[in-house]
Amino acid sequence: MDEKVLDGDTPSFSPDGSQLAFSRDPNVLIYDFKTGQERPVFSWNLEKTQKRMYVGHLNWSPDGKKLAYTRTIIVGDGQRDIESVGFLDVNDPQDHLVEEVSIGYAATWSPDGRLLTYVRNPISDEAELVIYDTDHSCTVGTKTIPGQDGTSFWSPDGKIILIKYYSDLYFVNVEAIFGKDYRELGCSMNP
Repeated sequence: MDEKVLDGDTPSFSPDGSQLAFSRDPNVLIYDFKTGQERPVFSWNLEKTQKRMYVGHLNWSPDGKKLAYTRTIIVGDGQRDIESVGFLDVNDPQDHLVEEVSIGYAATWSPDGRLLTYVRNPISDEAELVIYDTDHSCTVGTKTIPGQDGTSFWSPDGKIILIKYYSDLYFVNVEAIFGKDYRELGCSMNP
C-alpha cells in the first residue's frame, strides 16, 4: 500500500481520471494528480444553531465541469436535520442548491450532463424519482416509485433510469414515463 496522500471522504474521480473530488466537511476540494496539489471548490458556513455538516455522494458531470452532491446538516436540539441535493461548478465557487428535502442517496447525471436525477422522500411511505434541468434550474418531471428512498442511475444511452432500493432494482423507461427522449427533456416541457 502506498503512503497516505489526502484526508477526506466521499471521493470521486473526474471523468478523465486526472482529478479527484472529495469532501473534508464542510468543504469540497479537488486533488490534481498531475500537480499533486489540492484546491478548494466550495465551503459552506454553518449557522450557530447547526452542529455538523456531512457532504456526500460527490458525482462528476460527464464533461467534468460540475459536481453533484448530497448534504446533511445536523441541527440537534430535537430539530429535524436538513438534507439537500445540489451541484457545484468546479471552476466557479457557487453552490446551486436544487432542493432541501429528505433524499435517498446520490444525485446522478444524464449522459449529456444537463439533467440530474435523484430520489426524494416527500412523504413517509412513498418516494419520487426527480429529473432536474441544471441549465435552467427547474424540475422537468417526477415519478412516484416504490419504497421510501433509493439511488437512481442513468443508463449510458439515457433511455433507462435504474433505481436501486435496498436489493430491489427498478427500471424507469424515460421516454415512456416522461414522453420524450432524455435529450429533449427540459424546462420548456413545464410552462
